[in-house]
Amino acid sequence: MTTTISPRRLACRVYRAFRRGDLADLDQLKDALACGNYLDSGDSRPFVADVFHGLDAAALTNLPVKSASASIAAADHCRGESVPCAGRTFFWTETNEWEGELPECPGASWQRDPIRRQLLAYAKDWLQKKRRAAVWLSDFAGSELTGLSAPNLMADLGRLDAQANRRRRVVVFTVKIITEQKVYKPILVDSGFTFYWRAWPSSTEHGMTRSLRDNRPAYREWVVPKAHVEIVDAWPLPVADVSLCESDLDASFWQACRREIEDRRIQKGL
Repeated sequence: MTTTISPRRLACRVYRAFRRGDLADLDQLKDALACGNYLDSGDSRPFVADVFHGLDAAALTNLPVKSASASIAAADHCRGESVPCAGRTFFWTETNEWEGELPECPGASWQRDPIRRQLLAYAKDWLQKKRRAAVWLSDFAGSELTGLSAPNLMADLGRLDAQANRRRRVVVFTVKIITEQKVYKPILVDSGFTFYWRAWPSSTEHGMTRSLRDNRPAYREWVVPKAHVEIVDAWPLPVADVSLCESDLDASFWQACRREIEDRRIQKGL
C-alpha cells in the first residue's frame, strides 16, 4: 500500500537525508540538497514553511525533482529582498518552438532583420500567456551575448529538463523593468522547492544559480513579476543540441553535490 505523502513526512525525509542519508543514492542526495536550501533560507524560512505546508499531495509527491510552482499562488512569488534596478540590464533566457526561421548564428545585420521584430512581438505575447507569474532574470556577469553557447548557458542557469535543437532555439531576451518597480532575490518558494536551485545566503541582493555542469554558483539571478517586465531585444544563440534531463547530467555534477553536503555535515558536526 502506498503511503500518502504529507508536508510533515516529506520534511522529515529530507532532513534525515541531509543529516545521515546515503549520498550515493541519488534520491537521498536530492533530498539533502533541498534540505540545505531550506536551512540557507534565513529570514524567509517561516514564510517558506507556511507555503510548503499548503502544498497539495500531487505537488508534494514530485518534490524535490519537479517544481511545485504550478501549485503556488502568484502572490507568494517575489517575496524575497527587493532590489532597486533603475538603469540596469537584465536577461531572460527561454526556449520555444517558433515557426520562423532564425539565423544559425546572428551577425551584424540582426538588428535590422525583420525576423527580429517578429520574434520580439511573439515573445511579448508568449510571456503574457505563460502560466508562471514570475520571470527569472540574470545579468550574465557582464558576459557578451556573442560569446555565449546554448549548452553551457542553460546548464549554468540550472535549467533542468531544458531541451534545444535547430527548431527549438535558445533565445536571450534583453529586458527592462518598468519604472519604479524592483527585482527580487529568489527564495525557495520561487524555485518551487526544487533541489537544483541554490539558496544564496552570502548576499541579500541576488541569488546564484547552481550549474548543472559542476555544481558551482555560476550567475547572479533575480525574479520579478512578469507584469513588470518589458522585452526590448532578442538574441538567438547559435544552433546547438541541448539536453538537460536528469539522466544527461554528468557524474562530476553529482559528485560535486555530494562534496557540498559532506562539507556541510562536517561544519555542523554531524
